[in-house]
Amino acid sequence: KDSVPETVHHVVVHVKPIDDQSWLKPARPVPTDGVHQTDAVSPTLRSKESLSESIKRLKPLLLLQIVEKLKMSHCLIFCR
Repeated sequence: KDSVPETVHHVVVHVKPIDDQSWLKPARPVPTDGVHQTDAVSPTLRSKESLSESIKRLKPLLLLQIVEKLKMSHCLIFCR
């Protein structure tokens, strides 16, 4: 019983790196998996690789905003 919450809430966030460009100059570095390390990626390019890389950099920033805004002390995170 101690580990089961009484309520469950969820948040759905659509990640749009073209509209939200906070990933360009984050306060802290955002590591990625390096998949696009050898690809030609740039904030000015609209290639699939550039968009993929920008999404990978934006997701953790948005997650941090949500956690801080909702003052979460515990959470389960599912991200795709």
